[in-house]
Amino acid sequence: MQQEKPEATDVMYEGFMTYLDVHTANQLLLFIGLFIALLFFLANGSLIYFKLFTELEDDRQMFLILRKVGMSDQEIRRVLTIQLAILFFLPVLVGTIHTLFAFNSARAALFASTVWQTGSFAIVLYFLFQLIYFLLARTVYTKKVLRS
Repeated sequence: MQQEKPEATDVMYEGFMTYLDVHTANQLLLFIGLFIALLFFLANGSLIYFKLFTELEDDRQMFLILRKVGMSDQEIRRVLTIQLAILFFLPVLVGTIHTLFAFNSARAALFASTVWQTGSFAIVLYFLFQLIYFLLARTVYTKKVLRS
């Protein structure tokens, strides 16, 4: 019994099909990852929005007292920016650290070499959306607090 030697076209075809399977799986993972990131972004944004604007009156009173003590509007803006930055970006930092550890497991389990590339893209995209939301919320919130 002799084994037939595979032809070069068969080997190329199988290699191409393997490439397509891996590429399709990675694209599916990217879509699922971005969809979940979008859901988390919307949920996180809603929670932050409700937290900020339910505590608006309390913050307004606190900063009114600080104004009377002699704090300038510029200093109040700086304090508000720091508080909001912690509120907006601490969860992103913790989530990013968690995700980076999960990438190693995903890469090993899925035998995918592009997990880091795909995941990094999702993290950067999420951070950019969070930054835009932060800048908009900071502008609106600072105006409302200083309006008093």
